[in-house]
Amino acid sequence: MQPVLSAEQIREVDRLTVDNYHVPSLLLMESASAACLDAIQLRLGPLTGKKALILCGRGNNGGDGAALARGLSRAGIHCAVVLFGKLSETIGDARTNFEAVSRLASFEAGSHESPPPLTFIECDGIPAWEQIAKPRRAYDVIVDALFGTGLTRPLEGVFLKVIEHLTLLRDARDRAGGHRPLILSIDIPSGLNADKATPIGPAVESDLTVTFTAAKTANVLAPACEFGGELIVAGIGSPPSLIEAAKPRVFVTEAEDACAWLASTRYTPE
Repeated sequence: MQPVLSAEQIREVDRLTVDNYHVPSLLLMESASAACLDAIQLRLGPLTGKKALILCGRGNNGGDGAALARGLSRAGIHCAVVLFGKLSETIGDARTNFEAVSRLASFEAGSHESPPPLTFIECDGIPAWEQIAKPRRAYDVIVDALFGTGLTRPLEGVFLKVIEHLTLLRDARDRAGGHRPLILSIDIPSGLNADKATPIGPAVESDLTVTFTAAKTANVLAPACEFGGELIVAGIGSPPSLIEAAKPRVFVTEAEDACAWLASTRYTPE
């Protein structure tokens, strides 16, 4: 069975992983991005020549998106990274990854034969977003790395415009019977409160959500879970003992659990 943890419990597991087991927090972020990369490769196949749009908030969820952009670019996919805010407003591990993306997107990172593998745009409001979204570029994957488990109030402003844009793209794709762009949310669809089963406002509707360490309430309980599409729970380096020590009170029963129970309780005539 899969344990379900609150946002606060996840933060404590992350803290103890860093403090007690000396796993750098930047390495946790790299592991999270690698899990997302694996999920994308599994669904899109070879990535060379494909295109991705990575939508990033200023926090750690956005930092995961920036780290993922670097991994995707190494795999041959061109990434357009949009940071909603200024690089100077970011801090910590997120800042480290945004600075790396910014440098890789610079003119100096390319050559006459090979242009930079990334583009990096700072988006400071609705007018800037409208200019970014106006060209109807065809992306193979769009990554929602706007907000993670720390969101507790409804989205507003430019983020509502982003959700509207993604909804239009998804509706057009579905009407055409297509499969792309694949919309992937990192950790949780942006707009949801991780600890609530009821949406607190408009949220991204994803095809796939990759969450880390353990599922959160909004990942698994309806109606919030209906926004996330397929759910993948990826370990990123925290010891299982820390998850057990968090004393989860909710568990998700999976297909193999049901099969094991049926096998163990099978009636055998004497």
